[in-house]
Amino acid sequence: MLLDQGAELPVLVVECPAVGPVILGEGEQVVQLDADRLAAEPLLLPDVRALPPFEVDAVRAEITAPLGGVEHQARAVRELAEAFPGRSVLSVQFATTDVETPLTIAVRTGDPLVLALGVEEFEMPADWPPA
Repeated sequence: MLLDQGAELPVLVVECPAVGPVILGEGEQVVQLDADRLAAEPLLLPDVRALPPFEVDAVRAEITAPLGGVEHQARAVRELAEAFPGRSVLSVQFATTDVETPLTIAVRTGDPLVLALGVEEFEMPADWPPA
């Protein structure tokens, strides 16, 4: 995530892997934090269902299953991004059946979603996914 801290401060880079420490980067400074020791209130999460890894064909840049899964996760990422200020960017990576080709969904409030399958990026229409 790129967290907008306002015009006077640099963007804060926040990485929250599924396992391991949280990494914060501001300018040249980078620190690791134990997420279990943070005193922040947890964010209210949108409806997110646990899905199996997305089945992908990396050569054709296609996601073949589960049907509706990408749209479901995209709605959740868009909703969660609205909790962050200004021009913050939320980027969430999902597992696929090809370890070398993760699915990434990135969004900034007010902008179209961007899907990436491995290194291939696709800007989606402004009204996608439908409500």
